[in-house]
Amino acid sequence: MDLAAAGLTEQPFRTQGKPESIVSYASHLEGLEAIRAACETPNGLALLQGPPLSGKSTLIQHFVDSRDDDQECAVVDGTGLNATTLLEATLREFGYEADFHTDNELLSMLRVFALHQASSYQPPLLVIENTHRLNPSALRTLCSLAELKCLRDNRLV
Repeated sequence: MDLAAAGLTEQPFRTQGKPESIVSYASHLEGLEAIRAACETPNGLALLQGPPLSGKSTLIQHFVDSRDDDQECAVVDGTGLNATTLLEATLREFGYEADFHTDNELLSMLRVFALHQASSYQPPLLVIENTHRLNPSALRTLCSLAELKCLRDNRLV
C-alpha cells in the first residue's frame, strides 16, 4: 500500500489478523450484499473497486469471516500472478500442496476440487484481490474456472 499517496507516514490500521472493529456504513452494507448476491448465483462474480484505503480488503475479510464455516474459501492477492502462480496459490489456500508440472495439471486438480465441492452443495469461494494486476494468462485461467458446470440431482448447475 502506498501510504504517501494517501498522505500518511505510517500504517493507520492493523495489517494482520482481524480488524479491531468494523463500523458498518451504507456502502459497506451494499458491498456485503453485492458479494452475498453474487454467491447465490451460478458462477457468481462481484467486483469491488475504490481508491486505496477505502476499505475493500476489510470488506472482503469481513465477508469471509462471516460465511458458513463449512464452505471452503481461498483469498489470493493477484498482484503479478501468472496462470501457474495463480493456480498454485489458490490450491495452497484451499489446503493443497500440489506437485504438478504443468498448468493443465494444476487446473485439473482445482477443477476436480471445485466440482466435488459444488456437487456436495458447498461450492468453494475464491476471492482474488487486485485482479487488475493479474497477468493476462491468469485472467484467462479465471475465465476457464468461471465456465465450470456440474451435475447435481441430474441437472446442470
